[in-house]
Amino acid sequence: MTSTQRDGLPTPPEDGEIRLPDPPGAEDDHYHGDGFEERSILDDLLALYEDVKIYIEAELNFQKSRLKFTLKSLKLAAAFGGVALVCVFLALIGLTVGLIIALTPIITAWGATFLVVGGLLIIAYASVKKLIDKVKAVSRAFAKDDNSEVGNDV
Repeated sequence: MTSTQRDGLPTPPEDGEIRLPDPPGAEDDHYHGDGFEERSILDDLLALYEDVKIYIEAELNFQKSRLKFTLKSLKLAAAFGGVALVCVFLALIGLTVGLIIALTPIITAWGATFLVVGGLLIIAYASVKKLIDKVKAVSRAFAKDDNSEVGNDV
């Protein structure tokens, strides 16, 4: 049993002054004891400047890496989207050819071809007509005349 402990409990020092224990590594700390060095506000500002500079560099590096990741992901997304569009286009070609082959025994090869191509042209015409209507609506929205009615074309 040490002189500072009795029955497992710490006892106050003999001089009567109660002190907190020093944290680990406190003997190296230049703020305690006779080795105290006073820092100026300039030293604090320089330290703050260095910390801000390090933070900004770290943030820029993080944003650069995030941008690289985003661009790589967008490139891959565009590539997969392109592959998907090509597959859909080929599937529609297959559907068109299959429809012609299926209709050939009923209305001859030429009749099936004209029927399928005519149906596709009607769908294309209706789509182009809707496209033109929407382009006109957008054009009116950006026109200088503010009295045009834009909300009716939705």
